[in-house]
Amino acid sequence: MKTLNITIFYILLYVLVIILYYIILYYIITKNRKLYIYQTIIQSILVYGAEVWQIPTREINKTLSTEMDVLRRSARKSRTERIKNEHIKETMGVKGKPNIIDIIEQKRLQWYGHVKRMPEERMPKLIMDWIPRERRKRGRPRKT
Repeated sequence: MKTLNITIFYILLYVLVIILYYIILYYIITKNRKLYIYQTIIQSILVYGAEVWQIPTREINKTLSTEMDVLRRSARKSRTERIKNEHIKETMGVKGKPNIIDIIEQKRLQWYGHVKRMPEERMPKLIMDWIPRERRKRGRPRKT
C-alpha cells in the first residue's frame, strides 16, 4: 500500500512538472518568478508528509533527479547540452541553498524533536519508543 501511494505521488508530481514545464517554456517568465514557482509549488509537493517517511536510496535519487529536472527545464537547458548540474543551480540562483533531501532531513529532525517533547501517553511517542519483545523467527511465517 505504501509503495502504491509513493508511486501515485510520483505520477502526480510528474504530471505537475509537465504542466509547469509548458508554462515555463511557452510563457515569458522571469528567472525569479520561475524560482518562486519552484520553491512554493514543487518543493512543497516533494516535501509533503516527508517527516514520517523512511526514504530508500532509490527514492532519494528519484527526488533529486526530479528537483534537478525542474531546475534544468526552468533554465531552458536540455540534457543533451551536457551542462553540469552545478552550473544550472548557479544560473537559477540555488547554488548555496539546501537541496530537497536536506530539507526533508531537517523536517524529519523537527518531527523527531516534536515527538520527543510529547507527553508519555501520546500514541506517536509510544510508537516511537516501542521495542518488540522478541525477534522474529527465521524463514517464512507459518499459515495458521
